[in-house]
Amino acid sequence: MLDLSTLSHSFTSSENAMSQGELSALLEQHHVWLKSAGEGGKRLVLNYRNLSNISFYNSNLEKYIFSKCDLSNCNFSRTKLRHAVLKRCNLKRANFSHVKFEYASLSYSTFFCTDFHNANLHLADLTGTNLKGAHLFGTRLPADTWLILGEEYRIQITHGVTLSAGCQVHKIEDWRRFRQHDIESMDGERAIKFHPRLLDILDFYTGK
Repeated sequence: MLDLSTLSHSFTSSENAMSQGELSALLEQHHVWLKSAGEGGKRLVLNYRNLSNISFYNSNLEKYIFSKCDLSNCNFSRTKLRHAVLKRCNLKRANFSHVKFEYASLSYSTFFCTDFHNANLHLADLTGTNLKGAHLFGTRLPADTWLILGEEYRIQITHGVTLSAGCQVHKIEDWRRFRQHDIESMDGERAIKFHPRLLDILDFYTGK
């Protein structure tokens, strides 16, 4: 249970900021909703809100929904995020250390200096994310997800479905069928020279 008295934030600079009283009331309603299996209270669903710098340390955030929210610098360390949704959120410098992401979604969220050390992302949805710049010491990634360093471009294969190389993100089957002019439009001669190597990497990690 989140100790509402310990919430810390700096919302004064944004018109989408929430007061501590408003947020506390919503959190209480969500806990009632959880305990009553949906018979009472109300599920917490927040969109386009500034929630930066809040400490949720060691709290139960099960089934919360944050969409397109600013969660930068938030402390989620040791929180319970089972079935939580943090979609298209700003998660820069957020702390998720020692969090177990059971069926949680982080899809299309932004990571920069995001701390995932000793977190378990095995069952998380990372669709559309780029783990470049995230802290991943001791982190368990989802199945068929790899970060590949030391190549011409930084490569991320996510869920065995998409591959990002540099700033380009496409489905794996699209990478395999791109023609030379498609690859050239991405990064010129450099991309053309690297594409055969990228296909070899795909074959190694995902099979031919």
